[in-house]
Formats: sequence, C-alpha cells, structure tokens
Amino acid sequence: MVFRKEIQMFGLLFFFLFSVLGFGTDGIQGLSDDNYGSSTCNFPAVFNFGDSNSDTGGISAAFYPIGVPNGETFFGKPSGRACDGRLILDFMAEELGIMYLRAYLDSLGLSSFKTGANFATGGSSIRQPGFSPFHLDVQISQFRQFKARVIDIANSTQGIRIINCTLASFEHL
Repeated sequence: MVFRKEIQMFGLLFFFLFSVLGFGTDGIQGLSDDNYGSSTCNFPAVFNFGDSNSDTGGISAAFYPIGVPNGETFFGKPSGRACDGRLILDFMAEELGIMYLRAYLDSLGLSSFKTGANFATGGSSIRQPGFSPFHLDVQISQFRQFKARVIDIANSTQGIRIINCTLASFEHL
C-alpha cells in the first residue's frame, strides 16, 4: 500500500516536471524563445518543495535554531539554513528578479510571501516517516492550506491569479 502511494506521488512529480519542462517553453508564459534573456519575470511567485538542498529555514523554525557559522558568510548572521551561503533556489530567485523565498514554517505574515514560499525542510523525503516529519504529503498539505488562506485574504481575482500563474519547484526528495 505504501509502495503504491510512493509510485503515485513520484508519478505526480514526474508528470508535473514533464508537463512544464518536457513540452518545451512555448506554452509557459514568460519562457518562450521570444522572451529568452528578458529581464522581466512573468511568474509572480515561486513555491518550492524539497529537502535540505533547498531548506531556507524550515527545520530551524520548526525545531531548533541553526546557529553560527551557518549564514555568516553571505547573510552576515545565522540564517536558519544548514549552510553558510546561498542555495540553488536563491540563485533561481535572483535570476527571476524576485526576493529570496522564505520558509513557510517561518511565517511573519502574508506580506512576506508575496513572491512565493518554500515548503522544503531538511531531512524530508517522499517517503513517510523519515528523519523529518515534513515529507512531501505534508508539504503539499501545507501548500493547500497556504493557497486557501491567500485566496481568502486576497478575496479577489488577483489572489487567485497569483496562485494560478506560479512556478512550482519540486526538488529531488
């Protein structure tokens, strides 16, 4: 039963990645060949799911603060990350021209999530349970709750448009 669910989740991830990346970029607003190299970003937000390779402070917010020296080189202070610098996700955000993604678990209000949220936490896996209790099912559940709150708070077509036009990043779990 568990194995079947893992296959279904992996199939969902594969389908998503194939549909976004496999069909080329012509169908994705902002990624057509005409806009290649453009300095504008047509994705208003990015939502990331993953493990420690893209955790921007989720484990630190949930369990224990990750202290020095992590974060000192780039951020100048502890950043809640289990690394001393930026992640690939940070470079993606820079390239898209958006703010670094905040960890969903380290929320300070909706305004800090205007350009997306990061549901990734260190130790996560597609399997449950693992080292981290925030496996992929939990991350997707958090995203659904987040989406419902954004739509409820925005209470407008703008809030719905932001969710419908986002770039989702599923990191290898």
